[in-house]
Amino acid sequence: MSQYILLLLVVLLFPLYRLFRRESSSTQYLLSKEQNQILALAHPLAQARIEGGFADQPLPQFSEKLLKSLRVPVLHSFGFKTDMTDQQIKNQLGIFLLNKWFTVGLEKLSANDQPKAALAFACARICFLVRVAYIMGWIENDLQWQILKYNRSRAKDCFVSWLDYGEHLATGRQQWISAAKSDSLGVSFTRAQVQDWVKDKNHIWSQLAW
Repeated sequence: MSQYILLLLVVLLFPLYRLFRRESSSTQYLLSKEQNQILALAHPLAQARIEGGFADQPLPQFSEKLLKSLRVPVLHSFGFKTDMTDQQIKNQLGIFLLNKWFTVGLEKLSANDQPKAALAFACARICFLVRVAYIMGWIENDLQWQILKYNRSRAKDCFVSWLDYGEHLATGRQQWISAAKSDSLGVSFTRAQVQDWVKDKNHIWSQLAW
């Protein structure tokens, strides 16, 4: 009888174990320390949308299926027409980022929005979008890191730790969604989950210095 009980527990708990492992350690960060810190700002998004993440090599190779699934929401997030050709995107995106990268994710805030929460959401969002844009071949490597370093500096100036940033990010996504805005690139998580992540030695936010 005890064997059957043990088997039942394994069956019931294994999905939870897989979820925990996926949240804590499946995304790989194998670049330089600075680059890992920069890209970890978008960890929840990368974890949700890209198996293995997007920091396991300088230029990750995405499958055609993944590229296709990301194309429309990424263009939409930049405010670009989704029927643009790759060449049209290349011609416009670099100039757009140099002039307006800091506005992405901060469009049409309401009077009730928490500014720091909105900023955390914007930091995560532009980090994800710029990295994916580079992987898709829409911007050059130097421009990618230029914008991502600007974004990292903005986050460092406004938040004091991964916990501070992560809690505001969770709130920022909630208030974005509550304003009837879509976030097909993101994933829902809570402040309580963030608190668990920064305590988990397998999670990137506990491994990297803020």
